[in-house]
Amino acid sequence: MARAQEDLEATPTYLEFFGMTRPPFARVAEPAAIFHAEQYSLLYEHLARASTRPDCLVVVCGADGSGKTTLLNRYIASLGQEAFFACFDENCSDSTLFHCGLLRQLGFNDITGSLNELRHISREFLVHRALSGDHILRLVDNAHLISPSVLEQLRWLSDIKAEDRRTVSIVLSGNSDLPRIMDSPAMRSLRFQDHVDFNIRVFTEQETDEYVRHRLRLAGGADSAKWSSESRALIHRFSGGIPSLINRLCNAVLSEACAQETRVITEELIRKVAEAHKFVPHVIPLHGKGRRHSDRPGEAATMESGVEERISPREVVLRPTEEMLRSDPGAPAAEVAELKAQLALLSAQLGELKADREKALLDVAARDGDINALLDKIASQSKALEKAATERKLSLIHI
Repeated sequence: MARAQEDLEATPTYLEFFGMTRPPFARVAEPAAIFHAEQYSLLYEHLARASTRPDCLVVVCGADGSGKTTLLNRYIASLGQEAFFACFDENCSDSTLFHCGLLRQLGFNDITGSLNELRHISREFLVHRALSGDHILRLVDNAHLISPSVLEQLRWLSDIKAEDRRTVSIVLSGNSDLPRIMDSPAMRSLRFQDHVDFNIRVFTEQETDEYVRHRLRLAGGADSAKWSSESRALIHRFSGGIPSLINRLCNAVLSEACAQETRVITEELIRKVAEAHKFVPHVIPLHGKGRRHSDRPGEAATMESGVEERISPREVVLRPTEEMLRSDPGAPAAEVAELKAQLALLSAQLGELKADREKALLDVAARDGDINALLDKIASQSKALEKAATERKLSLIHI
């Protein structure tokens, strides 16, 4: 599953000139090599909650090239085989393919059938796993490109419940069109108990600088080129802080520097490359304006020659369908007891919060009463003063 994009050299010609051991701005697959930023820690917390609890919806939005697929693939790699999850992107084009892909990634071998048959199997399996203490995590990349028929199956599966809880959690990733799709009449019913809208914002100028340094350091070229302070600011301006554009621009800049046999990256060099490759300055919003509570700093969308990164479908150890549909003894008694204890603790905390809220409301009401009484007193005194002033004027007239 790969989608073509602008070609980058698999082995750039400038590696030897700068003494680098690997392409600095190519795709990095190993998690240790990915640029870490603060906002991704927050995103992984939301994803971890969705993978361990049912009835969660995480909607991840970001500009094209902001690293959404890289982040999802990194998180998927951290999930063990014991987790029940399935991954999709826009290549899943119809309802039947959706259910076949779902069931195969969950362990069904060569599952086929009509749409009604597949829907029935999907429903029975989801309910079965939910009653056994498990739930299914579904991750959909490029959700803004998913066909309406697949979105309808996603919505249909999200309505399946067991013991008044949804049997699934969903992670949707897409660009700025995704919120509009989520607000459409067809998707408004997709409301979960735990709903998070997470916006991956672009890098700041400082983060862009740190990202470029990080990628050069991985390639063994941290000190191979001298970047002027003006050049680093221009990298941010012409890329807009979008990782994929940073990769393209820096790759072109290093290629041009090698052609000129210079290791000094100047403002003039970057402007020349930006003009030649039709990079335009991005308008960067003022910091602190229009930012959501989930906004924190960003991560690297990475590049590879001729190929754009894709969300990785799950590879599972297949098990017989009969074994998967067989009745489960359920969660161990110890786990059930622990869950009950946690539920009791949460209920107690909720009770305390409600009590605090009632107390706060009473305090506000009491203060409102005091304020109203003070206002009445002021009004009464004002009337008395006005009356006294009138009487004084009349007495002066008689005199």
